[in-house]
Amino acid sequence: MLLLVMPVFTSQLLLLISPAALCQALPPLPVLTPQGTYHPNTSIPGVEQFLGIPYAEPPLGALRFADPQPYTSGDPSQQIDATSYGPACLQDRAFEAANGLSEDCLTLNIYRPTAAAVNPTPNTPNNTTSSSPLLPVLIYIYGGANIGGQSQHYTASNLVLHSLNLLHPTTTATNTPKPVLAVTLNYRTGGLGFLSNTLFARNNLLNAGLKDQRLALRWLRANIAAFGGDPRRMVIFGQSAGSFNVWMQVRYEAYVSSASSSAEGGDADRLFRGAIMESGGPSSLALRGVRPEEGDGFLEGSLRALGCPSAAANGGTGQEALACLRGVEAEELMQVWYNSSSELYNTLDEFVQLPVGFGIDGEWVKSENYWDEDAAQIPMMIGDTLNEGSLYGRVPTGLATNETYLAQVVAIIQTTLTPPRLKQENLHTTDLTLTRPVLSTYYNHTAAENGRGFDADPTAPDSYYIGEAVLGDAVQDIPRRINLGRHASGADAPNTTTATTTTASGSCGGGGGVGKKAGGAKTWGYRWSQKPRLSLFNERFYGFPPDVPDASKIRAGVLHASELGSVFGDIYGWPDAVEQDKQLASLVQSMWISFAYDLDPNCHGIPDVPHWDNYDPSSAAIFNFENQGSTTPGMIPDDMRLDSYV
Repeated sequence: MLLLVMPVFTSQLLLLISPAALCQALPPLPVLTPQGTYHPNTSIPGVEQFLGIPYAEPPLGALRFADPQPYTSGDPSQQIDATSYGPACLQDRAFEAANGLSEDCLTLNIYRPTAAAVNPTPNTPNNTTSSSPLLPVLIYIYGGANIGGQSQHYTASNLVLHSLNLLHPTTTATNTPKPVLAVTLNYRTGGLGFLSNTLFARNNLLNAGLKDQRLALRWLRANIAAFGGDPRRMVIFGQSAGSFNVWMQVRYEAYVSSASSSAEGGDADRLFRGAIMESGGPSSLALRGVRPEEGDGFLEGSLRALGCPSAAANGGTGQEALACLRGVEAEELMQVWYNSSSELYNTLDEFVQLPVGFGIDGEWVKSENYWDEDAAQIPMMIGDTLNEGSLYGRVPTGLATNETYLAQVVAIIQTTLTPPRLKQENLHTTDLTLTRPVLSTYYNHTAAENGRGFDADPTAPDSYYIGEAVLGDAVQDIPRRINLGRHASGADAPNTTTATTTTASGSCGGGGGVGKKAGGAKTWGYRWSQKPRLSLFNERFYGFPPDVPDASKIRAGVLHASELGSVFGDIYGWPDAVEQDKQLASLVQSMWISFAYDLDPNCHGIPDVPHWDNYDPSSAAIFNFENQGSTTPGMIPDDMRLDSYV
């Protein structure tokens, strides 16, 4: 069984820190970097928060839409107040937080233990830098469909405190603390970060948001040691669109490491050594590879609304149009792209308010089927939630029980995943005459097979789960299985990849070392099945409109992002969280921290937890995060609704 976890509120943290820990804690010393000396926020005992640190020059004027430029405006002699978050990047004002919105938004936040400098890294079997006092670093990339999101919504203080065993003293006697640093970062989204059109393609302006993330990682490699972090032991993780972005960074690592690449000077020194993908990744119907010409209509609509010349004017170079786009006030862009009274806004899809995607640029993305491209062979954890489909399409409105609508979704699945792709992954046929037989399998499933979980909404008809299952498979479950299988088998390995294993005898949990294993990289799969509490919807990262009734939230089940309150430790302060919720939160935080240390989630030190086995495509078992009723965490077959698309 899992160890008990005491409920904790932020205001109570001081009471839970032992006198010994306080004696070890260092005073809040400023941190010196080439950009200046940073003074942290010390409002939370045990954690120093360095907030709003710029990693790029403000992307203003001629830098609007352009590749981010390294931050060089600092001065080592200047004293910098790093006690508050920077503004979020421009997006719909409905998601604006207290720190506001601005184009000058490319900042990151570093959370470190107060005692980091006096707590050497534990000497673990897979740790090749055990003599170094520098700590592993977990770097989070937020989601938001790449049209919104901000780092302030993901406070990582509780993750750091958990690494010190300060959130649940009952485990201190048995668990060796594994202190980590945590980082969150802002990047451009929506029209400023992910628009694709031929004008932007000609001027190398595609995928600016991905390039922002990459520059932040490079800044961290150069500077994180000054904060106590080990640049050789950085792990990235993200959720939803952030998970897609994590995979794109993993894919780009393979690109820059290739012998034929001159990107970043042919730098083959990886910026991170592991990755965690939570509910999002290639081969999904969301965030696909976009051909630039697909966005030309939206670009022209934007130009007209802003009073700018057409990109096709004066010979078609588009330079006047680009100059105009860069010259208009940010508020004008906001009015055109995000205001519901805008004519252009009202022509867009009701669920994705801007036509964003990963632009095909020959570098970050080579084709619409970008999931077939090479990826760095590094250890990865990949998973999703039980009811991923409950927020997509017409499921929230109840209209997804219509058989005609669901048949259209199945047809889209079949035509989007190309024939070579399907043959390789042995999924389902692209023969549209089989749409109805495929759909009929969902009607033949029980409600439990279609996702009715523990203590589910008793008023939801079985037909509700049919729509939820079809949409969930299309957007998340099929992609998760594909990604797990490809990475574990080495199907996504570059041709130049060689086996570079750093195996150590006695590896915790029998993990067998880290690095590349026979046939592919070490890979772990999971499903999050824990029923969320209503407090989840009060978290800033969720952004649910306040008028959504509780009944609708309950019906959504274990919906998209259900795990985030546990991963970041917010759940310890929820008034409706029960002891089993907190036990599971302690486990998932410990496993994420274990992965940062050992590239193996099993080195957490919590007794009586089943081993999380590597994913094997031939047996396909995943770890089920569930601690409710009589169910406890452990391995399960990854066969839910498999008959629908094999």
